[in-house]
Amino acid sequence: MKRSLSFMIVLVCMSTLVSAQQYLYIKKKGEMPAERLSVHDVIKLRTENGDDWIKGRIQAIAKESLTLNDQVFPYQNIEGIRTYNSLVKVTGTAIWGAGVFFSSIAFINRLANGDAPLLRTGQIIFGTSMVAGGALVSWMARSTYRTSKGYYFEVIDLNESYAP
Repeated sequence: MKRSLSFMIVLVCMSTLVSAQQYLYIKKKGEMPAERLSVHDVIKLRTENGDDWIKGRIQAIAKESLTLNDQVFPYQNIEGIRTYNSLVKVTGTAIWGAGVFFSSIAFINRLANGDAPLLRTGQIIFGTSMVAGGALVSWMARSTYRTSKGYYFEVIDLNESYAP
């Protein structure tokens, strides 16, 4: 009995130390949430008057704004958010790297042996297709949510007390 009570007290105390209690849902009207972001997620953000995407780690999520790279961005000024699927991005980078590695091994081997041509047509086609395929897979890993396409932001704050 004492063991289970002390275990429960430890669990309750540990749950109060969790920092990511705020979530930002990216939604489209009438659909399930497209993405759920929390503190420390890496995203790219574009403001309405900005030309470039700003990459950074989410530092804080508030009801009216998002903090990224020590800058506060109000939700009404955000034109779009871009997220990345890390597993797909890593796979694309690995395919791209394999294409470069394969081509460079063949090139160095034929250069060391004094063979001509340094790369055969099949090796060039294979290496180029691996590099292009890896770049395509990495590009497919990103998801872009623009407010102009009907997406909006909803904040869920579990730290907020809901008293009637």
